[in-house]
Amino acid sequence: MSSLESDFDVNLPLGTSNFSLTAQERALAQLAIAAWNDVANINLVAGSVDSGGATPGSAITGNGTLVGGLGGPAGFGEQTMPRNDDGSTQVDLSSVFENGLNFFGVNGSSVYVNTNGNISFSGPVGTYTPSQITGGSTPIIAPFWADVDTRLPSTGSQSAPIYVDLDTVRDVVTFTWNDVGYYNHHGESLNSFQLQLFDRGGGDFDIVFRYEDINWTTGTASGGSPSGLGGNVAHAGYSAGNSNDYFELPASGNQGAVLALEDTVGNTGQQGLWVFEVRNGTVAAGDIVFGGADFVDYPGLYGFVSNFPGTLGQASDHGDVWINHGLADQASASYGNTGWQTYLHELGHGLGLHHPNEDPNNTAGDATNNNQFTVMSYVAHPGVAGQPAQAQAWPVTPMLYDIIALQQLYGANLTTRTGNTNYFGTGGEYQLADNGLLAGTNYTAIATIYDAGGIDLIDASAQTQAVSIDLRPGTFSKIGSVANNIAMANVVLVNNIAINMIENATGGSGADLLRGNNVANVLNGGAGADTMRGGLGADTYFVDLAGDSVIEEEGEGSDRIIASTTYTLSALTEIELIQTINQAATNIINFVGNAFAQTLVGNAAANILNGHGGFDILRGLAGNDTYYVDSYGDQIQEVAGQGTLDRVLASATFTLAADDDIEYLATTNEAGTTTINLVGNGLNQILVGNAGSNILNGGGGIDDLRGLGGNDFYYVDSAYDTIQEGIGQGTLDRVLASTSYTLAADDHVEYLATTNEASTVSMTLSGNSMAQTIVGNAGNNVLNGGLRNDILRGLGGADTFIFNTALAGNVDTIDDFSHNDDTIQLENAIFTAITGLGVLSAAQFVANAAGQATTGNHHIIYETDTGNLYYDSNGNAAGGSVLFAHLDAGLVVNNSDFYIV
Repeated sequence: MSSLESDFDVNLPLGTSNFSLTAQERALAQLAIAAWNDVANINLVAGSVDSGGATPGSAITGNGTLVGGLGGPAGFGEQTMPRNDDGSTQVDLSSVFENGLNFFGVNGSSVYVNTNGNISFSGPVGTYTPSQITGGSTPIIAPFWADVDTRLPSTGSQSAPIYVDLDTVRDVVTFTWNDVGYYNHHGESLNSFQLQLFDRGGGDFDIVFRYEDINWTTGTASGGSPSGLGGNVAHAGYSAGNSNDYFELPASGNQGAVLALEDTVGNTGQQGLWVFEVRNGTVAAGDIVFGGADFVDYPGLYGFVSNFPGTLGQASDHGDVWINHGLADQASASYGNTGWQTYLHELGHGLGLHHPNEDPNNTAGDATNNNQFTVMSYVAHPGVAGQPAQAQAWPVTPMLYDIIALQQLYGANLTTRTGNTNYFGTGGEYQLADNGLLAGTNYTAIATIYDAGGIDLIDASAQTQAVSIDLRPGTFSKIGSVANNIAMANVVLVNNIAINMIENATGGSGADLLRGNNVANVLNGGAGADTMRGGLGADTYFVDLAGDSVIEEEGEGSDRIIASTTYTLSALTEIELIQTINQAATNIINFVGNAFAQTLVGNAAANILNGHGGFDILRGLAGNDTYYVDSYGDQIQEVAGQGTLDRVLASATFTLAADDDIEYLATTNEAGTTTINLVGNGLNQILVGNAGSNILNGGGGIDDLRGLGGNDFYYVDSAYDTIQEGIGQGTLDRVLASTSYTLAADDHVEYLATTNEASTVSMTLSGNSMAQTIVGNAGNNVLNGGLRNDILRGLGGADTFIFNTALAGNVDTIDDFSHNDDTIQLENAIFTAITGLGVLSAAQFVANAAGQATTGNHHIIYETDTGNLYYDSNGNAAGGSVLFAHLDAGLVVNNSDFYIV
């Protein structure tokens, strides 16, 4: 390659008539052909040097403009097909094809002209809604398969019929759809396109598609609108009807691309013109001839293409590639060096590509005029610029812009690496047996990856220096020692689905940067503090270092992190699942989420899981796990047998789910004064509040409730529930019981009541040596204040008030005593002067305003004007009177209200 190259558009004088290549050169030629075949639908083969004999029949000229002047009423031929919808007409072609046509083994001299934009060989095709041209059993050639309607329109312009011309002089048959409308009777928009078959002798022929004016894509019966757009868009191509041999134009099924067919460069380099050679019954591969010689007159020229392209975008007539044997760089050419570049570059010319500096819109010093973007440039990749040519890194594939151009000219190769492909890793693609350019550690090769399917991996795990992998189409990555040395080919769409996405990437041992694309990616940074960003799609990130950074913006998919180390999610990263890499492992791994909702999953060790905002799901699995919750919407998933002391620490009010096998539920900060309420479940738990006023509810089971500071509420549902409320930890701590309950001796609780005052369930409530208010319900309750001055309130029902503790300084107040319903029960071991058990005898009771006994037998005295209730062990003798209770004044009280036990 040199600047002299563009001076030649004819064969150079060669220094020898021996044009053969060495074995090494032949191998490089085959590799170069394979590299171009991979990216475009060109199906090249290596030819041999010959005299270039003429092809039989007429030359194909022009562009997408319809060939006219063929006679007949409209200049497109003498035969006019009947106006119809979905009809077919058989046409005899034997006057032009004396030896018939051989189309993938179907031999004949007649075809069916089908109204809907195609011809068929073994029978008519009336299908009006197009689909991919891959299946079916009828061989078909379709320049524009859609619901054509040539009947007289009910709206718009008049549709023309279909014309056929049989030219026996030029050996060509022309089928013309000129100004045709679409179903149903529509002529608002009209299309003009043409199919030609050129006889090449012996059953061989050329297929030509011409597109002059395309304005509609779909009939209304195929889902189209009245304007002929939308729905199932037209397809174009050919099929052998055997599900194996077929081709579709890249525009097929894409409305915008179909409407632009007249302006789109076909595989000929001309706008609106496509040509396919059918040889020996199959669409022939194009051949590129490689030859070697000494360039005597131009010893510095690496190589050249005979009949070099003269018009921008137009392929050369023959595209033969000549290699200079006499130049040392070429004589020692090998895959990936400057000699290899000659093969790729000259082959690009043969396919119709120019140098980027020949673009009239290209400015001097354009940053894209180099080998990073195209093998057609003379400028080295910026990463190796300034090095001697033999020391530079050179592209080993067509580069980003080359692939775009070739796919525009010929369409994309849809069969390239459609399986699951590993790039660069052990045994991966581009690791050729005779080179290490794209394998091993810190290599310098330059390449563009084009892949037509499968679940693929960029594997840079062998790299020891930092790599940057960007999986987005049209971007560059750094794998090895040259920046931006690996490119991802631009998007190729099939049925509006991108087929050439690389899904997964693995970094090396450095601090790597991995960037995903719009599909589901798996990103694994490997060792080192890596940065990974998935983008759209349901992405998976592997992290192995706390310093790894995962970036996932809100709304970019349902994503997950799989971690082999403790990890904290950054504030703005939206990840839906964080889990350990091995859920059976016993190494401790802790997770902290962020303000988004996450599911956090531990392993068999004692994990710490902190959702840290959002409605999170925390799943510790085995081990004694610690869960941090900060929202009522957080969920704990801990089943029986997964630990013996699992703890939930809450910074917000929280209720355990019924099946949460949690042993400990507490606030995150016991010194905090924020009100936080905690509710357990049917299992046994310890609930611990803080210095604020908490509500603690064991919720079933045998629970241990510890309110700490503040005026706390305790809900108990078992006589075996324990309250731990120390001295000075509140001034009005309350226990609300749904079952009979006795306060422990050291419970500094000021209020003991039933949970439902309207309930009629009979309950027994007992205080302790501290002063309490004890409140029953509408049932028949038993209330015992214990020591100190208590307030007893039975509410409805026949209540019993117990006095069984030492007197003197222990005066209980009964708020709502009722003579008709309630009973005061006295313990004879305390009230020792009273004789007899059961109902107090009338002789031992007196009620008066003085509050004094009047006989020696009066031991219980009700003072009617104050409500005071006295016990007098001496009757009317001096001394012995003790105040032990207080009732409302003026009540009806007699001996029957007292019961001795």
